[in-house]
Amino acid sequence: MPVPTPLPRRRVAARPRKLAWALVMTVLVALNLRAAVTSLGPVLPRARTELGLGASAASFATAAPVLCFGLFALVSPWLAKRLGLDRAMALAVLVLVAGLFGRPVAGEAALLVGTVLCCIGIAVANVLLPAVVKERAPNRIGLVTGAYTAALAGGSALAAAVSAPLADSFGVRMSLWAWTAPALVALVVWVPHLWARQGPDVTPSRARSDIPEAGTASVWRSPVGWALAGLFGAQATTAYVTMGWLPTLLQHRGIGETQAGLLLAASILVSVPVSAVVPTMAARRYSQVGLITVLTMSAFLGLTGLTFAPTWASWAFAAALGIGNGVFPLTLTLFNIRGRSPSETQSLSAMGQGVGYLLAAAGPFAFGVVGSMTGDWRLPMFGLLVVVLLQVAAGLVAGRPRSRPAAPGNATVVLEAGDRAGSC
Repeated sequence: MPVPTPLPRRRVAARPRKLAWALVMTVLVALNLRAAVTSLGPVLPRARTELGLGASAASFATAAPVLCFGLFALVSPWLAKRLGLDRAMALAVLVLVAGLFGRPVAGEAALLVGTVLCCIGIAVANVLLPAVVKERAPNRIGLVTGAYTAALAGGSALAAAVSAPLADSFGVRMSLWAWTAPALVALVVWVPHLWARQGPDVTPSRARSDIPEAGTASVWRSPVGWALAGLFGAQATTAYVTMGWLPTLLQHRGIGETQAGLLLAASILVSVPVSAVVPTMAARRYSQVGLITVLTMSAFLGLTGLTFAPTWASWAFAAALGIGNGVFPLTLTLFNIRGRSPSETQSLSAMGQGVGYLLAAAGPFAFGVVGSMTGDWRLPMFGLLVVVLLQVAAGLVAGRPRSRPAAPGNATVVLEAGDRAGSC
């Protein structure tokens, strides 16, 4: 009886030092990817007075992030192809630092230009981070993605919590300038890559991908690419509507301003440990449909409870909403799981985030218009709950693997197995 040929090892275990460095590089960037946005909102009323910001400029400053995230996400693969992945990421961090430093300098124009620069840097980094993980920690995708998405959520919550106290103590300009410091730390790590020689892209896996061919054009012809864009757009719509309008809805239900803000902060803080755990769970599963469904139903329960249930239970429903926010790191993990190489991951990430953020840009605007016109904030919430249910439909396609597990004696290794594929 012939002895079966053992399966070849597709990847070797990452060296501890290399893995630790990948964690440091991605976490330092991620800490700054929402702090630039959430640090402005709490001090925006005072910024209008101290920096001479008009009503139109203030509205633009709040709308710019989602629009920039969508538009500049689409050009990120082209930038990475021209400059190389590491150099493009270093340039994105440099632009972010320039925007953070420049926006409090003087008046309305500086704030708007600085905000746009911040959002451009963030948009490019958003797309490239999954590809960086794919290249630097291919067999620890879940671990590194979980670490940097938890850092992203933590940086967002920290900036929202301390920006107003900083403004109370030192003024609005110093409050905004304070967020240049963590960005400079990330720049110190990444700026050497501006002059580093770029290596070739990682060779694609022999496993059949969800994408017909590697490359940017192919993702636009892929049902999975569009499903990922729909999934990302639905969760982004939910996230930005709740960040922008949930406190208003809660105040109309009789909850005080302070408690309404704390409920929103609580939902963000709950998402931090969830973000750390969900990518590893997703990467170890052959199918992610069940995980997407459970997390989405948690968000549905949280939003429904915060809108219609007795207010004494609001903390529990805020926690359920925070758990449901785990769809965001899960979607970032899917960009990696479904792509065969860093370049293909960039293409999936760019399409998913570009289309997703552009779709999400309409959500907060429509929610606010309907709520303001009717005076009943429960009405637009019905529309948001429909979006959450559509998230499940997109997840049925995005989370279902497109290839079969390798049979005994077959040398084909399934890409979608994520971290497990790295140790098979």
